[in-house]
Amino acid sequence: MHATQLAEIGGWLSISSDLFIREGQQANLKSAMRYWAASKCRLQRWQAALKVFEDDFANPCEMHDPWHAVETVVQEILVSEVLTRIWTAVLVQHDRVLAHQELQSIGHSVFIGHLEARNRALRLLLENRPVNQAAFDRVDEIRRRMERWIDLLLSRVTDLEVAIQFGFEESRIRDFAADRPMENDEQLQQARKLLLASLSASLKRGIKTWTANPDLNREIAAGVLACVPSDRFDSVGLPKTITLMQMEQIHNDTHEMVTNLIDNEDQFALGC
Repeated sequence: MHATQLAEIGGWLSISSDLFIREGQQANLKSAMRYWAASKCRLQRWQAALKVFEDDFANPCEMHDPWHAVETVVQEILVSEVLTRIWTAVLVQHDRVLAHQELQSIGHSVFIGHLEARNRALRLLLENRPVNQAAFDRVDEIRRRMERWIDLLLSRVTDLEVAIQFGFEESRIRDFAADRPMENDEQLQQARKLLLASLSASLKRGIKTWTANPDLNREIAAGVLACVPSDRFDSVGLPKTITLMQMEQIHNDTHEMVTNLIDNEDQFALGC
């Protein structure tokens, strides 16, 4: 799964955060831990890759150009940050409403790790900027674009004070929130669809086709989506790729349940 698809999930969550907590039901802690475990594994891979890049730049070789790999990893860090920040804000909001702390602790842990990887990646780029100004400019443009999108999406999260904690510019988030018109239900749905379509179009511009950790990105997405009951999905719907993931998750859960039933019947038969 590409990091851009994670960002799309973040966009959907930002406009659906009220649905996530509306009925005050506790989210699935097991699914949240799945998100945490996959995120921690990805963070370890990022840190290992960044260490290799630091060594490459410290000991340059004419036969080896690390910039393609550097761009791929750093782009994944910056683009997937959309989901990390939005999801953390949603989890904090969820726990505040239900007077819990379990989920927000998981969200904060991933968020802090992601922030450390981001800072290390940007520092690497700044230190080696003279070596490849064009690559630096490409990544920096994506960084600025993602930061603006994150602030815009956070302005749609129900609890604005919580959302501000995970944005970049408080004034920009408040401005976005103030500019949001009070629409009726039909207009609101259209505005949300337009927002998600604009995000999807933006994510297709200037971002590499390849992503560094497609397997872990998929695990992260599955962990997030499993936390959200299917009856929370409003008429805005989900991007096609996310909908397919939901169907696959249902299939996997059903397969696991059937397997367990068969195993239990076999054990019962042996016991008889």
